[in-house]
Amino acid sequence: MFRFEDFNEKLFNRVVCFNYSYPSGLGGPGTLLMYTEDGEEYLADQRGLVEYDWFKLDEIVPFRDESRFKEYYWGIGVYLYIRNDLYDKVISAMERIEKHYRMMPTVNKVIWPLLEVPEEKVIRIVYAGTEKIIEREKKEREEKERAYEKIRLTENDMKWNDLYILFESAKDRYKPEGCYTTLYRCNENGSITGFIWSILYQQDGQLSFDEESGKWGMGIETYNIFYNQYSNLSEPLSYPPPDGGDEPVTFFNPGRFFCSCQTLEEAKKRIVDRNNAIGWGCYTKKDIIVPTEKDY
Repeated sequence: MFRFEDFNEKLFNRVVCFNYSYPSGLGGPGTLLMYTEDGEEYLADQRGLVEYDWFKLDEIVPFRDESRFKEYYWGIGVYLYIRNDLYDKVISAMERIEKHYRMMPTVNKVIWPLLEVPEEKVIRIVYAGTEKIIEREKKEREEKERAYEKIRLTENDMKWNDLYILFESAKDRYKPEGCYTTLYRCNENGSITGFIWSILYQQDGQLSFDEESGKWGMGIETYNIFYNQYSNLSEPLSYPPPDGGDEPVTFFNPGRFFCSCQTLEEAKKRIVDRNNAIGWGCYTKKDIIVPTEKDY
């Protein structure tokens, strides 16, 4: 790590590029990256560097010294200050990469190849105050992850029901043609929202008798996942599902297609992973999985 007193000419004379940014306005702090000619990368951010006003940092760090560095606007409050003798080479390399990949490269992907420094040899040095914050945030993330793992929804927490398109009387003679599971959540107004996730077995068309189960069935080529969401439920979801979902649903149109999987285990895991994701409900073991009659 480095400290405030290390902001001095001994360091600045080795710097070939400063990467300076203002706070994002959305909670992200300003950052300062310094790349040296001998393969060191220094990082400080606004939260950790409390000894000086971030907006007056150019008073002690000479990135705006035009006799030594030339400014390049990176975009959205981010500026590069490149040593004059390397400016044209750096910009040329950046523009060449941007034209080829249609996206702007990160600074280290340009600086280190130009200086012939292998990226694995780069020494990354973090400001003392910034390092403390990074370590604290890492511990907080790890604690949250450990706490979340205890309530994380898994495929074993969900009830999987057989799905038949056949008449009721044929269930004793034929294997199921899919399975489905349901998820529920109570809204703030007391109503219940529900998801029904279906896995339909795409069969190969070859009917055969299974001695172990004593039923007829076909081989399965793939497992196709569908889903539908309902609001203001008055009873638990089942097949065939009720009206009122995002799309009309019948046995032959089970809702919106999600994806296909090669195994049933993989399909169930994909459903669980999606419902654990932010924006898809982020269901956990704490949520209502099967409401009782009193919940409606």
